[in-house]
Amino acid sequence: MNLETAVVVTASTAHVLKEEANPDDPTTLYGRSIWPSEYGLFVYIGLDDPDDSWPNLDDYPDEPSEGLLAVIALARASGATWLRLDQDGPVLDNIPSYDW
Repeated sequence: MNLETAVVVTASTAHVLKEEANPDDPTTLYGRSIWPSEYGLFVYIGLDDPDDSWPNLDDYPDEPSEGLLAVIALARASGATWLRLDQDGPVLDNIPSYDW
C-alpha cells in the first residue's frame, strides 16, 4: 500500500499579522489554499515547481508580512507542504512576531 504523506510545520500565529491570520477570504491567503480553524489556520505551501516563489507579490496590492514570509521559508526548507499557524504554536527564534 502506498500512502500519501505530508510534512506540516507548526508555528505561532504571532508570526503573522492579524489580517493574515483572519483573511477576508477564508479559503485563500495570497493565492494559496488555506483551511481556517478556531485557533489558527493551515496554509498550503507546497509547490509543483521548487523554483517557484511563494507568493507572487506582483499579484497582490499588500505585501505579506516579514514574519509570514520567514516562517514559510523555514517550513519549505524543512520539506513541509503545509504550514499550521496556531495560537498555541511555538514562537520561533529569529522570526519576526507581532503583538495583536
